[in-house]
Amino acid sequence: MNKKLIPLTRTHSDIILDSVTEGVFTVNEDLEITYFNNAAERIIGITRKEAIGQYCFDILKSIKV
Repeated sequence: MNKKLIPLTRTHSDIILDSVTEGVFTVNEDLEITYFNNAAERIIGITRKEAIGQYCFDILKSIKV
């Protein structure tokens, strides 16, 4: 049986990543946050809306390398 694979959409990925209890975030090549899950909001104490577009080293209070 040959089943056609359906590619995951951003919505599918968001649902999966928001269901894990670990904080997950992604950054682009400039180290700007592009994704911030629910657990990251709870752990860091800021909303996804506030985090996305900000530099990860500013949000996570780390040093830039």
